[in-house]
Amino acid sequence: MTARIVRLLFGVATGSLLAAMTLLTTVDVAGRYLFNRPLRGAFELTEVLMAALIFAALPLVTLRSEHIAVDLLDAWLGPKARRLQRSVIQLACAAVATVLAWVMFMQARQTAVDGLYTDALRVPLSPILYFGAAAMLVAALIHLVLACRPDMAVDAKDETPR
Repeated sequence: MTARIVRLLFGVATGSLLAAMTLLTTVDVAGRYLFNRPLRGAFELTEVLMAALIFAALPLVTLRSEHIAVDLLDAWLGPKARRLQRSVIQLACAAVATVLAWVMFMQARQTAVDGLYTDALRVPLSPILYFGAAAMLVAALIHLVLACRPDMAVDAKDETPR
């Protein structure tokens, strides 16, 4: 049930952000080449949307266990050792993601206090950082669940737990 909520929330966010980037780029290119009037701040807004898109996709990639992986030892390990190896790696990833979420949250808080924003459009940066910290924390929780229950990873092809 929780995996469905994560897929729904972050899937909608990822799709919406990607659609917004596509529309923004289309309008900017059309304005630039057809009317000689590019969209003001399009590059800056694309950067902001790209950052949000990466953070929105992180829990989905984590849920599907689609991070980049190197399997140098898998050929020499038995099934039990591979399960243990996966659990240890998931725990390490959960720890790193938790630390990154905390650092990003602290950065978001400081950015909000300082009132930082983008140059051209003056978009506040703290909401994007808060969103990134939340997404990173969700990814950390998913890693923690996968460390305890490796069978909960979602298969990318059919969206059902393996």
